[in-house]
Amino acid sequence: MIQEGFIKSEQTTIEYKGQEYPCKELTNIHGDVDYVATTALSDAMGEDADEWGDEEREVDEQMCYYLSEEDFNATDDRIAEILNEAGCMIADPDAY
Repeated sequence: MIQEGFIKSEQTTIEYKGQEYPCKELTNIHGDVDYVATTALSDAMGEDADEWGDEEREVDEQMCYYLSEEDFNATDDRIAEILNEAGCMIADPDAY
């Protein structure tokens, strides 16, 4: 079990505009699931959320955080630490 709050991390992909991007499915100690992706996905969607269409909003709503490639490939403990620092509830057992 990962101390910082999620107990399972599984790498998967998400499709956006016909291209697959890596993401990780994180399951916390309460069974809730959230996703993190690399900044490559957020970059592909564009910086201005006001200009996003339905597809971008739908993809973004699935993500709790976007990580650099280096952080995405870090250990689960390091990812949990990053998410805790960012205030993401998935990795904060005290948030429940």
